Amino acid sequence: MDPKVKKKPCRCQRGFTLIEVLIGLVFLTLGLLAMAGLHMTAILGNFNSKNLTQATYALQDRLEILESVPFDSVSLEPGEHNDGTVTISGVVFNRNYAVVTNDDLKTIQYRITWNDRTAHRVSFSTIRSQ
Repeated sequence: MDPKVKKKPCRCQRGFTLIEVLIGLVFLTLGLLAMAGLHMTAILGNFNSKNLTQATYALQDRLEILESVPFDSVSLEPGEHNDGTVTISGVVFNRNYAVVTNDDLKTIQYRITWNDRTAHRVSFSTIRSQ
């Protein structure tokens, strides 16, 4: 080679351009935002499940008490009965029940309602005989 002949500078680029880095950051941001939305949905689902479980336990407990009182008790007279409220973990649960008498049978329908930004209701029924 002739030392007087200069080599042409290499025009090939190595590494990433700024546009490629920005596009990668946009995709990363979209993925992280999607994961944050899923995380919030999971937290809300757990919150609703906790309240539903607490309402079910409170309802079942009161229904078992009504099943154990005497058949001719004042608590089991036909009609609507307000059983008051109970607060569990900061959530107020309103309790009431209805008794319907048919011959020697009493049907008890127990309901619990609560409001944690939306209204919820759970009800159980049982039949008592003499």
